Amino acid sequence: MTPENLSVLLSSGTVRNAAENITFGTMSSLAELDVSNIFVLAGRITLVKPVEFAVRLGESQDAGSVSLHYETTTWKLSGITLPPKVLSSIVDRLPTR
Repeated sequence: MTPENLSVLLSSGTVRNAAENITFGTMSSLAELDVSNIFVLAGRITLVKPVEFAVRLGESQDAGSVSLHYETTTWKLSGITLPPKVLSSIVDRLPTR
């Protein structure tokens, strides 16, 4: 993942390989996360470790998520969990022996 691809993924939810101009699929974007309804947002948060949590980006369990890790005095992006459909599209394109 390049910084440019990561930026596109978080803002639009599009998972793509820019070098080969291939789109693998989409997931809800971080920009679309409705933070005005605190109860819905709280229902999407999962504690991963005492200093890390994941936020599900859509309503279903298969929507994809981002993980945030507390480091020094700020929260930093520590991981992205792609939806199963998008992940299988990427795996299908891997070369075989």
